[in-house]
Amino acid sequence: MHLYAPWGVNSHILYREDLDFIDSLTLDWEKIAGKTFLISGASGLIGSFLVDVLMRKNCKVHALGRSYDRAAKRFANYIDSENFTFTRHDINTPLINNK
Repeated sequence: MHLYAPWGVNSHILYREDLDFIDSLTLDWEKIAGKTFLISGASGLIGSFLVDVLMRKNCKVHALGRSYDRAAKRFANYIDSENFTFTRHDINTPLINNK
């Protein structure tokens, strides 16, 4: 099942065509099915495209970004999925401080 958000960049025909093109490539997609990926900058152009591709391929995605509100809008179709989690975090600061 292909998930598209009903608004913004994800609903643009060229964006959907790009996703469909990637989807149609004769790659061994089974190798990544069910795998878990961490995407930093997930709400950005490249990060959000990666999230969309990986979610199409039934992967688990842990997305990092600075704005939960932006992510909740951008990933409205995934936000409640068990295969998607979003963590609000700025990668310029340590995720875990061992001190």
